[in-house]
Amino acid sequence: MVPKDMYLIIYNLSCCGGWLLILVAAIGSLANDVPKDGLKEALANVYSNGEVSLQGLFSSSNSIGSFLFYTQSAALLEIIHAAVGLVRSPVVVTAMQVMSRIVALVAVTYSPSSQSK
Repeated sequence: MVPKDMYLIIYNLSCCGGWLLILVAAIGSLANDVPKDGLKEALANVYSNGEVSLQGLFSSSNSIGSFLFYTQSAALLEIIHAAVGLVRSPVVVTAMQVMSRIVALVAVTYSPSSQSK
């Protein structure tokens, strides 16, 4: 295989693994919180207070929200991939898609009221 193909496979597998860990942690957090809090509060807690520890990948001080922030931030590499020609995607369109997700994530991260609504 060409090295760039191997890099893209590793990059995509890493992103997929990150999202899978977030999904497993979120489902686990919801399963633990729904009976006492109700679904609405449990969904807010998944982002802000979801303490998890999946085989050492999450420390007890990290929330699902912080891991989500790092995993989503890896998407910034997609802009670089388009800019250097690793993928055949328009750079401007890729940048708009990635940045819209990053802006939404930052808005939720730094707005406690949005985490509970």
